[in-house]
Amino acid sequence: RLHFENSTLIYYVMNLKNEKQHQACLVSKDNQEVIDRFDSVDIEDIRSSIFGISSGRKIILRSKHSEVTLQASSVIDNGPFYQRFFSKGILKRKDKLYVAEGITEYIYPENIYNKLFWPAVRMRLRFTSQKSHWVQKIKSLYEWTW
Repeated sequence: RLHFENSTLIYYVMNLKNEKQHQACLVSKDNQEVIDRFDSVDIEDIRSSIFGISSGRKIILRSKHSEVTLQASSVIDNGPFYQRFFSKGILKRKDKLYVAEGITEYIYPENIYNKLFWPAVRMRLRFTSQKSHWVQKIKSLYEWTW
């Protein structure tokens, strides 16, 4: 979410193997009304982390009436299956510009299954003194727990 002066952007982008799935909408400040829905997404400036996670530093969302550019700047958290960045969003709507700051998060769940990374991450699914959580043992079920 990015909170602009009169609205809030709610979005996610999921990169599947052969397609990109996304949802993005602009809602009124009081969350009573959807102002706009974005039907196009472009991801630019793709880089890899030390853990091999590829993430775009620039996301552009477009609709008939609006355009939002999200620019990820400094990394604030870097793990084996996620990255978080401070981000700036610029909303162009009705010939006006609005700016907001927030956090962009990229998640790469596939690395959760890699036991090499388990000692580095204390997560609710596995603690060092315990056996693997049942969710980690059945990959198809894990995707439903996000």
